[in-house]
Parts: sequence; C-alpha cells; structure tokens
Amino acid sequence: DFASVFNKPMGVEEAKQANADVLKNLTENYSTTAETQTALNTAIEALKADNAKALKEAVDKIYKDLEAYAKAIESIELYDGDTAFAFAGENCPEALVASVSDFILSLVAVSFSVVYSKKEKGLKLSVRCSSGLDAGVITARALAGFGSGGGHQVMAGGFVPFDGKDLHLAKLITAIKEAFIQQIKLAKVKKSNLSELYTDGA
Repeated sequence: DFASVFNKPMGVEEAKQANADVLKNLTENYSTTAETQTALNTAIEALKADNAKALKEAVDKIYKDLEAYAKAIESIELYDGDTAFAFAGENCPEALVASVSDFILSLVAVSFSVVYSKKEKGLKLSVRCSSGLDAGVITARALAGFGSGGGHQVMAGGFVPFDGKDLHLAKLITAIKEAFIQQIKLAKVKKSNLSELYTDGA
C-alpha cells in the first residue's frame, strides 16, 4: 500500500495537500515501477563512475515517474464519494499508468479508480476496484462506443482512439467519465439487489 509511506491512510484532499511530501517519499522510499528501480540503480552507478550522460538519462526517467504521480494527485476528481478519476500526463508507459491507478485506489474513501494518459493515438486507461464490483465488466461497458476495454474484477484497462484537438479531447474525457459513473451506479444497484435477494432467501 503506497499510502504507508506516510504511516497513515490518506484521503484525496490530504494527498493533494501533501503532494510535495509524496514526491519526497517516492524518491526516498518507493519504487513506482521496475523501470524506475532500474533507473535508480543506474543513477547510483553513474554517480560512482562520474558518468554525466548516464546520470542525466537515469534522472530524467525517475523524474518522469514522479511527474506522473504529481499530475495525478493534482488532478484527482472524486465522484459519489468513492470513484476517482485522475490524469497521469501525456505518453506515460502503461506500467506507470497502472502503478498510479494502484496508488489512487489506496487513498481513503476511494474504491474505484480510473487513471488515464494521453497517447499519440488516443487515451490509455487503467482501472482498479476494491469494492466488489467488476472492474472488467464496468470498463467494457463504459468504453463501448468510445473504444475498447475489459479485464478482471479488481483490475482492468482500456484504450480510446483519438487524434483530434484538445477542445474535443476535453469533451471526450467528460463523456467517458459520465459513462463510467453511470455503469458504476448500475453495478452498485445490481449488487445491492442481489444482496437483498440472498438475504430474503436465507
């Protein structure tokens, strides 16, 4: 649980206010991805060898990971008390988008996270769920008509083709968010109805 770097659970607002501390703790205590760990090791070796070029390349890689977390934290939007959307920046590697989505899910009150990155040919989305809803089904249904998506109950992903202007992109992102929110609400109602059915039949 990434929130453990603070030795306490965090809420969305706390995460935003503690953004500088998040970056500091990321650097000191946490490897976001295997690639980041490699970059950290490379940076250490470059320092030992006094290799300025290798050091710069490694630091640039680490910075990109930290920047993705910072952008996501600053952009978090919370809907219905437990559904979070966040933007991880442009052209993030898929593993990094997934890692950021894991982090968002670890925040207090968040039980469904959708993190997206703008790629050259569209939007890459990483979805996580801890509420018992099916992230794969919700993602597939929410992205129907926009692109494609799916996965497992606790983690899913998707891609939405797009090569237009930023103005149209903003409208597209809003529409995708609305589709996710609608599908999550429907899934919650279905889950509640099934729970009542089993309770009545007990």
